[in-house]
Amino acid sequence: MGISGVERRKFAQLQREHDSLGKSQGYAAEIEKYGEDIIGNLFSQNQTLKNVRTRTMQMLNTIGMSESILKLMERRSKTDMLIFIGLAILTLVLIYFLIAIVKPMLSGAGTTLSNNVVHTEE
Repeated sequence: MGISGVERRKFAQLQREHDSLGKSQGYAAEIEKYGEDIIGNLFSQNQTLKNVRTRTMQMLNTIGMSESILKLMERRSKTDMLIFIGLAILTLVLIYFLIAIVKPMLSGAGTTLSNNVVHTEE
């Protein structure tokens, strides 16, 4: 017994559907592989971004520390300048008072000494 024309057409139709289903499964497997690759790339990019974020935070902390150290140095420099100016003024005042006290003493001693010298010559 042979296969009739209707059965051949049905068989051909089933064969085409089978082939189409096989291609569809191949496409689905390929799409799934692309999806896995994309997920792997996203995970890798996520790790890279986390590392960049960590390094950026460390850099910002370092910059913040550097900035606070620079501010501290600037404040310290101003304080040192004020101390220097204060001590310079104090030194000038002391020199003035020493001159004011010692000069009359030397002038008085000088006159006595010159008087003694003058007396011996007479």
